[in-house]
Amino acid sequence: MGHDFVDKIINASPEAQFILIILGVFSVLSWAIIGWKLVVVHRAEREVRDFLARFHQARDLEQIQQAGKNMVNSPVSALVSVAVREIKQLRRLISQKEERNISFDATVMMRDSLLMAMERTVSEKGEGLRGYLVVLAITAMVSPFLGLLGTVWGIMIAFLDIAARGSADISVVAPGIADALITTLVGLSVAIPAVIGYNYLSNRIRRILNSCNNFSLELAGIIYKSSLNL
Repeated sequence: MGHDFVDKIINASPEAQFILIILGVFSVLSWAIIGWKLVVVHRAEREVRDFLARFHQARDLEQIQQAGKNMVNSPVSALVSVAVREIKQLRRLISQKEERNISFDATVMMRDSLLMAMERTVSEKGEGLRGYLVVLAITAMVSPFLGLLGTVWGIMIAFLDIAARGSADISVVAPGIADALITTLVGLSVAIPAVIGYNYLSNRIRRILNSCNNFSLELAGIIYKSSLNL
């Protein structure tokens, strides 16, 4: 069965082979991206899970900062760095305003500024996690149409052969029909894993980013309630 399939590909028309080469390139790229992203997403999920466990045990900003240290595979480290930087900047700003006797709600100001900064960081890091998933989306969208192009081309060749030879014998139409079926099969075989991989990875990345957003809200809530002893 496998040997016959390879023979059909080798003996396919140049046009069908060209389509199959393109589909092969898409397939290699999509599988490489799926494998790479599975590793990246798994590491990010593990880091977020470990960090949140440490975060819930932390009692001050320094412990939170230590909890996110060296976590480079997820948005966690960047989130903690942004949080610490924003809090320090706001502390200086608050001190300057207090010296000038300006009245304002420092806690609300700190919370809102921190939320905006962390939301921006989550968005930026999310783009990094979603990087190259667009290749899977393109593969899933284009591959069936390439297969359909091969199908139409193969059927057209079959009808042209019938017209040229004046016969509809199976030996006349078989090459064109074979090209049509092979390109359709390969097109679907390339598209289906890409669709599954794209949706599966997107769902896992979305859960990671949701966890990071929940952390941002929780940290802002802690600051609002206690100002982390700042």
